[in-house]
Amino acid sequence: MASTVTQPQPDAWYAALLGLAEHFRTSNPPDVKHCVHCLQTVFSFKPPPNIEARTHLQIGTVLSNHTKNIDLALSHLDRAVSVCCCYLYY
Repeated sequence: MASTVTQPQPDAWYAALLGLAEHFRTSNPPDVKHCVHCLQTVFSFKPPPNIEARTHLQIGTVLSNHTKNIDLALSHLDRAVSVCCCYLYY
């Protein structure tokens, strides 16, 4: 008898990482380090440009709202715009 194994949805990893990042962000006090680590893990999956841009936007927003590292936050926000602009022209 053959067993059937259900394959996870292609974007299940993305939803799981976002949920985990949101959990860390909304903790009291916010666990920014783990939130950002979860979001950065998205990049290891080589996401499509729209997800890559959105993730950079989320990291930049978290960093700007919860840290004093404005340079890194701006770097992620710039990267989000860059990926988004390149995505629109292809």
